[in-house]
Amino acid sequence: MEIEFNNLVIDSLNGINLKINNGDIVSFIGEDLEILNNLFNLSRRPQKGKVMFNGTAFDHSSHIDNIERITNKIEVVSSVNISNDILVEDYIKQKIKDKNVNFKNINKRIEESLNIVNLDVKLLKRKMSELSSNEYKLVLLGASLACNPDLIIINSLFNNMIYKEQEYFKKLFLKISKKFKKTIILVNEDISFIMNLVNKIFVINKGKMVYTGNKDSFYDSELYRYVDIPKIIEFTNYVNSLGHNILQYTEFNELIKEIYRNVKEKRD
Repeated sequence: MEIEFNNLVIDSLNGINLKINNGDIVSFIGEDLEILNNLFNLSRRPQKGKVMFNGTAFDHSSHIDNIERITNKIEVVSSVNISNDILVEDYIKQKIKDKNVNFKNINKRIEESLNIVNLDVKLLKRKMSELSSNEYKLVLLGASLACNPDLIIINSLFNNMIYKEQEYFKKLFLKISKKFKKTIILVNEDISFIMNLVNKIFVINKGKMVYTGNKDSFYDSELYRYVDIPKIIEFTNYVNSLGHNILQYTEFNELIKEIYRNVKEKRD
């Protein structure tokens, strides 16, 4: 889904302009992002300006039919209001029903969606409360994919993960974006998670868009006026300040290889 903000004004957000291309993975970090969440899922209208979803305008006077057409193509991945006692299969079927999406073979559709997120169909007969933390997140993501959205919005669902878990979900998001052409918006996720993943990063502070960057922006000191600096960036900057010449990596495995090469060259 292609998204464009034109001089958007909504509550504390004022004069926001941006463009997100189809298949992009982007991140929003900062203040008042719940307002953006409500805007993206069309539960709030702009007070001024407009948002374009695949060329369809959404503003303060948009007709309800246009809104429904857009919302049918947007999925918000959230654990809010999910019963722990519901079976995974029933949860996904209810989600598809609520979205008013019709498939010739709904069971096949569900199995295909679970396959995309690398889950065994045996999980369908388990309760949501019986899933591990990562299985739970994968079911939420698979259920959203079952509804065949163009846009997937994820809010603070993948914070506080260990490195191995982060890398697993990064690879999964990249597959969903590239292979299935889904646009993914990550809201207030850990900056260590979005490195090596997003095409664009937007930082909002005091109602303004104060920073716009891309996948090469994580060594830009301007970014860290507004967000906490990741340990890998902090470490690399510190080492270089001591007179070493370590290349600027955002992936731990590559950084370790670079340190090894650097040390080996000095020994040789």
